[in-house]
Amino acid sequence: MRVTQCVINYVYLLISFLLNLLVEGKRDREFKTYRNKIQEYGLDKPLASIDIKLKGQKTHQLILGNKEKQQ
Repeated sequence: MRVTQCVINYVYLLISFLLNLLVEGKRDREFKTYRNKIQEYGLDKPLASIDIKLKGQKTHQLILGNKEKQQ
């Protein structure tokens, strides 16, 4: 299997896992990030952003921070 196909499969599994957590998971705490601190978590230039719109028009956004140190 080619490396790019392995990466695609990995990303697909990761997104499936995260979406399953969103639908089925229970949270034990809420993580709030203030606008002036988003750079600390790599959220100012995120690795990925996933917008989810549910049947009742309710929306969720999952932002994956970029752990690379920002310059």
